[in-house]
Amino acid sequence: MAHWGCTAVGRESGPILPAQSRNRATRRSARPLVACAIASLASGLVLAAVPGAAGASHAKVVKVGTASVPKVGVVLTTGTGLTLYHFTANPQGKSMCTGGCASIWPAYFAPKGAHISGPKGVKGLSLVNVGGGHWQVAFDKAVLYRFEGDSKKGQAKGQGVLGKWYAAMKSGLAEPAAGAAVTVPTSTTTSTTAPSTTTTAVPHAAPPSPTTVPQAPPTMPVPPPTTTPPTAPPPPPTTTPTTAPPTTTPTTGGYGY
Repeated sequence: MAHWGCTAVGRESGPILPAQSRNRATRRSARPLVACAIASLASGLVLAAVPGAAGASHAKVVKVGTASVPKVGVVLTTGTGLTLYHFTANPQGKSMCTGGCASIWPAYFAPKGAHISGPKGVKGLSLVNVGGGHWQVAFDKAVLYRFEGDSKKGQAKGQGVLGKWYAAMKSGLAEPAAGAAVTVPTSTTTSTTAPSTTTTAVPHAAPPSPTTVPQAPPTMPVPPPTTTPPTAPPPPPTTTPTTAPPTTTPTTGGYGY
């Protein structure tokens, strides 16, 4: 009878052997059965020592690390070291970044039931069901994302983008400072689709009729103004001196004729 992959060994038919030869043959045929029984017992002990070993599967592990970013601080990262961000416009425990937003800010997804291996001393990491069968890693109930502009550990090019995207700090999700600089991301994705153009036939317009502009008559030269030479002042009138008449002295007496 077969047991745990062992096949029973039967007694072969043949000529009758002497008693001593028959004993040796019996011992040789019993050896495989003994070895098989020992192996079966060992297998049973192993299975009993590990409950549910048959068909057991290991739960997946999602890693969250830290990195020091210049001018930002110590941030949370993916397992490969890329900075993780949170979107301040999201309601708590939900994700509003979809469509084109999700291509620039990929969500940090994890399998359902995965175990999060976080940095020592960091609390508040969890998995959030964001719908569509997706589970997203969250920190203090704020779901986390990556930024397409970051390519290596120690980068945080998405910090402060549009005044709504901020790196998840190891110390917690601090509120952005008032008056913080707002940056606009530059997408690294290049579209290869040429824009379609529509050509509309323009009807030929009749040429405009020539317009005759009357010419002004020639302008006669203007003679220079006549200058009258200054007139010399008239000479002063000539005054003739008046001669007084001779004075006549009357004669008194004398000779008469």
